[in-house]
Amino acid sequence: MNRINNPKYKGALIQYLCSECNYGGDIFIEFTSSAKVKSGNCEHLDINFLFSSEKYLMKLICSFNCKICKKNNMIELFNEKTMNESGSINYKCNSCKNGNITIQYLFLSEEINLNDMPPVQPTIQKKQPIINKIVEEKKINLIFEYGGKKYEIKISEKSTIPTAFHELCLKNKNLENLDIRNYLNKGKPLSKLRSIKELNLKDKDIITLELKPNLGWQ
Repeated sequence: MNRINNPKYKGALIQYLCSECNYGGDIFIEFTSSAKVKSGNCEHLDINFLFSSEKYLMKLICSFNCKICKKNNMIELFNEKTMNESGSINYKCNSCKNGNITIQYLFLSEEINLNDMPPVQPTIQKKQPIINKIVEEKKINLIFEYGGKKYEIKISEKSTIPTAFHELCLKNKNLENLDIRNYLNKGKPLSKLRSIKELNLKDKDIITLELKPNLGWQ
């Protein structure tokens, strides 16, 4: 039995970082029997993390879609043959060479909530310096306003507004099917590619949702 199937591991901490636009994020993938898809992005690439598990066959595939030339490619991050509790891959678009993403994983013995993660020190700090920085990331509380209601979420300043809203939708299913045109702060549209820190948003800032017209949303 390989390490990934060892019952002491509850999931994998995934972190990605693009060295060209200096944007990244972190994701926790639970090791369960159900398939999962989690997403991330930078200014160059959209990334989908596709996790599947069936008995002893377990794998995580990274799907990359270039925002520049639309080229798509898929690479395995780990699979049922994985023996190491940590590892990484690098990727840039095969076609136009844009982006330069490093993706790293670290198996963990406990499930974690990245919105409120305790200051855990990884056991492989020298091998995974980027992952170690996760505990040092500054997080702020943002408030999304829609339909007369306010929804609050604590999120890393490195995240984009769409990423923050996606995390919010995981806890508020009534928001997940909204066809959003813009995210507004003080009446002005916010960039969907720049980070919360780059947008100079502050703790408790309010973001309102502007939906696409003529789609029947109330």
